[in-house]
Amino acid sequence: MDQIDLVSKGKRRWKMQYELYIDVFFLINAIMDWMLLKITGKILSCKVGKMRILWGAFLGAFLTCIVWSIPGIPGILKLLFFYTFVNVVMIQAGLGIRRSRELVRAFIVLGISAVLMAGILSLFRQYIRYGSLFFGCVIAGDYLAGGILWMLQQLFRKKFGTCRIRLEHAGQNYDGKALIDTGNRLRDPVSGEPVNILDPEIAECLLKEEIPQMREIAYHSIGKENGVMKAFRIERMIFPEKENMVIKNGLVAVSEEKILCEDCRMILNPDIF
Repeated sequence: MDQIDLVSKGKRRWKMQYELYIDVFFLINAIMDWMLLKITGKILSCKVGKMRILWGAFLGAFLTCIVWSIPGIPGILKLLFFYTFVNVVMIQAGLGIRRSRELVRAFIVLGISAVLMAGILSLFRQYIRYGSLFFGCVIAGDYLAGGILWMLQQLFRKKFGTCRIRLEHAGQNYDGKALIDTGNRLRDPVSGEPVNILDPEIAECLLKEEIPQMREIAYHSIGKENGVMKAFRIERMIFPEKENMVIKNGLVAVSEEKILCEDCRMILNPDIF
């Protein structure tokens, strides 16, 4: 419970008290943190489960309640703590991001998501006073903010780009260039994982010593309405230009035709990043 003294122009003094129900405060913060982490993870294509995101949201709400309940701390310091330390902890715990560069990106996306969510909820302010409509407004705000961020991401993302890549599988290696193509949205229908496309000659070189278990993935492209590619899990994909980022057991589909685009022999799905 906090007390605030109010003084009017006539020097008459009033005292106002307000009570904070910590359980309700925790629940609302946990819901909002979960929504924001979910949006951030979707935008950055983080491969984490729902329970981990929920854990990050609960941890963020718990830290917020702890700091808010400590008396004597100036409000400005509490706000700095909320918007820096708590957000970083939530991102690390809920999305599993550790690298500094990715952490900064996630921090920025989380902040933009929070601003969008606050603006959207302000539109529903007259309805939020009724508890039965609060959760509906939050869910609507979640989908709307996520949709806006996704559209901005697609608008400003480069359609094409290349990068150096090293493939390692069954003792065989390949070093070359890969094309990052946002037009490649191919995903495994079973796991939902993004699928990369590899030149058949490179695949043959990598699979000399071992023929892995293959699965068939249907696709549609210009000139071929119903195609099928065989896919397997490659042991390691290394990206030297991205701080030696390593992706283990990524899904790779073998193209039915040679890939010859800007000296690239592989087409990457941007969602792997």
